[in-house]
Amino acid sequence: MHGADRDVLLEQAHTEGGVQPVRRLLDQLGHGAVEQHVPGRVAVGAVWASARGRAILSGLLLGVGTAVKLLPALLAPVILRRRPVRAAAAGGAAIAAVGLAYRPHVLAVGPQMLGYLPTYLQEENYGSGSGFLLLGLLGLTGQAAQGVALGLLVAAGLWTLCRCRDVPPARLAVTLVGIAFLIPTPVQPWCAVLLVALIALSGAWEWLAVAVAGYPLYLAAVLADDTVRAGRLSYGVALAVVAVAALARRSRSA
Repeated sequence: MHGADRDVLLEQAHTEGGVQPVRRLLDQLGHGAVEQHVPGRVAVGAVWASARGRAILSGLLLGVGTAVKLLPALLAPVILRRRPVRAAAAGGAAIAAVGLAYRPHVLAVGPQMLGYLPTYLQEENYGSGSGFLLLGLLGLTGQAAQGVALGLLVAAGLWTLCRCRDVPPARLAVTLVGIAFLIPTPVQPWCAVLLVALIALSGAWEWLAVAVAGYPLYLAAVLADDTVRAGRLSYGVALAVVAVAALARRSRSA
């Protein structure tokens, strides 16, 4: 739900009362989840194909998922961490799929093919840097928060590329996407559809804490409550759960 939609629901809740605004809110949640369902399934298919060495298929699926929603592009380091020839084949297939999908739009409207994305980034306060709730606990705002967030995302991607090939792609994928959620702390809970699918594929259940962390923040936003406190608490708890699980797993393997 974007800022304008949230404001409309709030106004309806104050003026109409009753359960109708709540029903409309639930409809928005369901609609948002459906939008993420198809690219999430395609992206999981890309990870599955990568685990079986099917480079071109994994690249095509990654490209199709990215063409529908940008979020599956996070999985590029997982798909490209194979040997150079396979990585080139997967990368070429992904670029071809995205290019074929967006070529008509680029030719028709040029840079406007980005659509709502720039406005969305401003609405969610990423332009000002205040949307990175956990980074705000470190006193980071504005361009400093943006720079650190970008640096962390790049570092997570490079870490994934450099990991041993014996590590299952599903495990790397869920870790990378989970980290990518902890950095921008998104308010829309339906964005976590991809993360939930990767959790089911990998069995890394601790990341469910991150997948559900958006719900308290979303509810606080709809109720015009303290979104900063709610988001930092929910995502902070999720980060703690993941950290404890990682330490426990390391201690068992030591």
